[in-house]
Amino acid sequence: MSDRTREKLIKTGLYILMMAVIILLAFLLIKSVSSKLLEGFAGQGDWEYKSLPGNYEIWRINAEDIHLLSVDEDGKGANRDVVGPYISAFWHDDRYIVVKQYPGKKEGNYDRFYYCIDSETDEVFGPLDNMGYSSKCGEWGIQGEEWILTVPKPEGAVW
Repeated sequence: MSDRTREKLIKTGLYILMMAVIILLAFLLIKSVSSKLLEGFAGQGDWEYKSLPGNYEIWRINAEDIHLLSVDEDGKGANRDVVGPYISAFWHDDRYIVVKQYPGKKEGNYDRFYYCIDSETDEVFGPLDNMGYSSKCGEWGIQGEEWILTVPKPEGAVW
């Protein structure tokens, strides 16, 4: 093989290697940018509030779905939807959780219900109207609760 042929082969090989590197870098850049764009649109503003007693958490799944879930501790089972689809506010102490729920965002449907949850026994009381809610709070000795709104993201919730 002549020196000239060898030089041509080396230049061709380097050219192919250089093009492969450029194509790989372009692919990685496109993949990175597209995943960041999709990540930004899907689930933007969703959060989880994990500071509730027991195995309970409130998740904002999207603008119309904010749920109270019973979360599987070891991660091997499914989470159980306790109250949804739309929780507008909640309150809790070391044992009890109380949520305000709007069952749907249909035009003209402004019904509000309350759910009271005992995290020690996993008993769920609800849906309750104002009178049922007041009665349950009196039974449990709950007074002067300060509601935590779900919009905007509550303090302590994580993205």
